[in-house]
Amino acid sequence: MKDFGDASFVLGIEILCDRSCGVLALSQKNNVEKFMNKFNMKLCNPCDAHIQKGERLSNAQCPQKDK
Repeated sequence: MKDFGDASFVLGIEILCDRSCGVLALSQKNNVEKFMNKFNMKLCNPCDAHIQKGERLSNAQCPQKDK
């Protein structure tokens, strides 16, 4: 076993670590960009998701018909 130092990528997920600020973040930006390029969506516009953090979804919110 060898120690290659701090990891920066694992399974395509970028690991961002700033020990001085106590920050550990994971980013899938590269995966999203590859997906956008693959499906020719580079020029699409982002929009906000209309869901609040911590919101719970229930079966009553599911569609009741197959269509």
